[in-house]
Amino acid sequence: MIACICAATTVLKAHGVRLGAAVTSHPGVKGQLLDDFHYDDVSRVVVDGNVVSSRGPGTVRANPSSV
Repeated sequence: MIACICAATTVLKAHGVRLGAAVTSHPGVKGQLLDDFHYDDVSRVVVDGNVVSSRGPGTVRANPSSV
């Protein structure tokens, strides 16, 4: 499992990991992810296979079972 909170999704991009996966992130890095991922700007937590991403620490607390 790979968990990305806040801007950590940019690390996936930097290393070419799970490109094309559905993700979310802090809105401030959305523009960096649009070309390489299926960005979900509606959901606070997104699970795609073994990748779990959330907008920030507060969203993980809202969905602790997703991580």
